[in-house]
Amino acid sequence: MPIADALIVLVLQSVMLPQPLAMLRAALREVTGGAAEPESVTIARGHADEALRGRPFALLDVAVIKSGRTHFVVLYVKPLSPVVGETLDQLREALTVAYASRGAAVRCEVVATASVPFWSAQPPAVAESMSG
Repeated sequence: MPIADALIVLVLQSVMLPQPLAMLRAALREVTGGAAEPESVTIARGHADEALRGRPFALLDVAVIKSGRTHFVVLYVKPLSPVVGETLDQLREALTVAYASRGAAVRCEVVATASVPFWSAQPPAVAESMSG
């Protein structure tokens, strides 16, 4: 029966197709610089907490992007006291050493800021200017 053959092909296709599509989706996300897996973000946050211990910074946020085998980690910190550029460079170096000890290809950057870098709605300055 020709209809039975077509139904068997459709069933096999529906069983086998999700895996290659998932692999393609993951590959496209890496090529376009998509956000890293949640486990990578958790590891990055743990290393950031460890690197900040005893330093005059409060951790605001960690952003991790994976491109190929390399992770790009951006640490958003709020200085608790005035700092110079060398202090930020030392923090970046401490992070780089922490990641290198795990054998990971990681590029780090530290951004000093006074507030959380991304808002859920509009930045406070924009919201205030619109209400007044």
